[in-house]
Amino acid sequence: MRLVAFNVSHKTILMSRKSQRNRTTSPQRSPHAPKAGSVAVGQVGDNVVETVEHAEAVITHESVIESVAIRAEGPVETEELGTAEKSGNIEEASAADLKESSSVNDRLVEAVVGNSSLLLQLLADVDELRQSVQREPDPVASSEPIASPVSADDLLELESLRDQVFELTAANQRMQEDYDELEQQNAHLAAKVASQGVKKSLETTSSDSNESLSWEERKQLILRQMEEDSFDADDFISNTIEQHLKDDAAAENTIDDPVAYVNDLNEELSRRTRELERREDEITELNHLLENRPDSSQSGIAVGAAAIAGMIDGDELVREERERLQQLQVEWEEKFRQSEIELSLERAKLSRERQELSKQAAGLEEQLEHLRHESRQNEQADGHSRKWLAKLGLAGNDS
Repeated sequence: MRLVAFNVSHKTILMSRKSQRNRTTSPQRSPHAPKAGSVAVGQVGDNVVETVEHAEAVITHESVIESVAIRAEGPVETEELGTAEKSGNIEEASAADLKESSSVNDRLVEAVVGNSSLLLQLLADVDELRQSVQREPDPVASSEPIASPVSADDLLELESLRDQVFELTAANQRMQEDYDELEQQNAHLAAKVASQGVKKSLETTSSDSNESLSWEERKQLILRQMEEDSFDADDFISNTIEQHLKDDAAAENTIDDPVAYVNDLNEELSRRTRELERREDEITELNHLLENRPDSSQSGIAVGAAAIAGMIDGDELVREERERLQQLQVEWEEKFRQSEIELSLERAKLSRERQELSKQAAGLEEQLEHLRHESRQNEQADGHSRKWLAKLGLAGNDS
């Protein structure tokens, strides 16, 4: 009875598992996107479940056969019991047979329970695998191209656009290469021009034709030499300033007082500038009169203005005065620049002298401090000697 009850419960478990498998293996899927991986895994799971059910059926069949065999052995056992009753050991034989049959039934129940637990675990693993496969996306379905309404004209236009992009990219690359080449050529030419300028400046410095340089060229040369720490003030004075002072006697008189010389130059330049402005105002006024002449006498005024302008321009005195003013302006500008150079040199000389004087003062202070230190040491030595003489009783003899 115990074995029959176990078989019934075991069949109930199998039926519940089968219904659960049917529920889990039939999920709602989209009819347009079937998953090949999930179908394959479902087939494998179905095969495993069928194998498990077959094994359970075999186990159940074997258990039923064993139970029938046990029941079939009952008459034999009764006959043996009858023989045992004849021998006088009926109770002991029946107890041993019952004990043996109960032990066999217990072993059979344990084997069936162990197999059932293994089968249930295997079914749980298969269900878990099926659920994980259902959650994962189907690679076959994801790799399928999405159909989109693309016409042949669109494809041709796309190809033409791709060709245009390729051509523009190539043209841009060529332009970039040309730009890089031009930039390298520009840098090479700039370096060549700079080297030629340096060579020219060096040749100009080494030559004796420094007076032929303009003020801007000379100023740039001096600034470049000062930046390179190669400017020699004494050499510059001996080559340029002294020669200019020999040619211009008036400049020699202003060496002693360069500030007054610069002031005179500024005043003369201001006066010449005012005179030039006055002449320019007169010319501007004449031009204004020519432009605003009346229409009635346009021809006569034009002729008169042209005649006046011709007379003014043809006058020797006017031309000479203009040339003289221009020459004076150039001379005074050159003198002013020369005075700036002299003032800068004088400031440099004064700074050097100031540094030398500061060094001498520092040396004198150091010597004075040394002498003071020696005098203090001598006084201390004299005091010690007098103390020793007083201790020896010789201080009175010295006095």
